Amino acid sequence: MTAPTFTQPEAGGTQLGQPGADGDDAIAGELKHIILDASRNAPRSRQSSIGPSEIGAACDRRLAYKILDWDKANTGGDPLASILGTGYHNWAEAAFSRPELGGRWLVEQRLTIAPPLIPGGSCDLYDTLHDRVIDWKVVGDSMIRKYKAEGPRREYRVQGHTYGLGWELAGYRPKEVVLAVLPRTGYLSGMWIWREPYDRQIALDAIARIYAIRDLIVAIDPEANPPMWELIPAVPSFGCKWCPWFKPASTDLGAGCPGNVPPKTRTRTNAAKAA
Repeated sequence: MTAPTFTQPEAGGTQLGQPGADGDDAIAGELKHIILDASRNAPRSRQSSIGPSEIGAACDRRLAYKILDWDKANTGGDPLASILGTGYHNWAEAAFSRPELGGRWLVEQRLTIAPPLIPGGSCDLYDTLHDRVIDWKVVGDSMIRKYKAEGPRREYRVQGHTYGLGWELAGYRPKEVVLAVLPRTGYLSGMWIWREPYDRQIALDAIARIYAIRDLIVAIDPEANPPMWELIPAVPSFGCKWCPWFKPASTDLGAGCPGNVPPKTRTRTNAAKAA
């Protein structure tokens, strides 16, 4: 049997290489549709009760919308970063649950926090050897640089201590709260660790604030009196654009919050050009 010989394909025949498809290609559109649908219908996306990852948000109005399970005005965000983070969490759950680790690590344990308003949440990791509460964060390189310079987001810090309270209520004695921050692109060597002693008061203050916002909602009843939304203060920030209730230029707070995103600070170069 003789080996087949290679011949150059005739003009107009099958071509090797990447065709010139782009993001508008029909295949890409179908794949994106399925990804978006799965993301929007994931259990975490459909969660109606407020969780430890949210109670540290600076904006009272955002928390009020969440407490009331208000219809979202902003559902078109790109979920890819969240999907990649969830993928790592799932991988880490399996990695730290292996029998050869001797049960040292408690993974994705459901904790009771402060029901009924804040029923609880699942903590990524608890190190029983050192009594550490560990929360994974998978972020872009620019955010890691920002956290190194300024410290982690307030929400992350409150979340960690709230999980610590959950572990304490479950009979453990957490000593330390840790954020293990991984680069979304890059290498494992780029992991950054933030840590501080566990302080239950941070969690208790955050929980008390949520119940105070709930009491304000009951008192002013913005569901029946939409103008009362004005009495629930908003804290505008660049993060407004990711808020589920962000609605640019909205004049009806029942339909969504305008956010009032502050203008970008001019760089020194731009300021010099303007001078």
